[in-house]
Amino acid sequence: MVKFNEEEYVKGGWNNCPYCDSDKINAGRPMADCNYAWSRVTCENCHRSWQDNYTLTSVEEIERG
Repeated sequence: MVKFNEEEYVKGGWNNCPYCDSDKINAGRPMADCNYAWSRVTCENCHRSWQDNYTLTSVEEIERG
């Protein structure tokens, strides 16, 4: 079993389950509230679930009205 390392996972070094190292993970639809967003992630192998949390880091204009 892989030891969970939150810092490595957050940096993007984990493309697999941080608990069992399986690549059979599924992220749910992202949800958002103001400048905070989250997504539930589940591993099909070990059946653990966790929540990925996101914060607003920048703004980019895409259309001028």
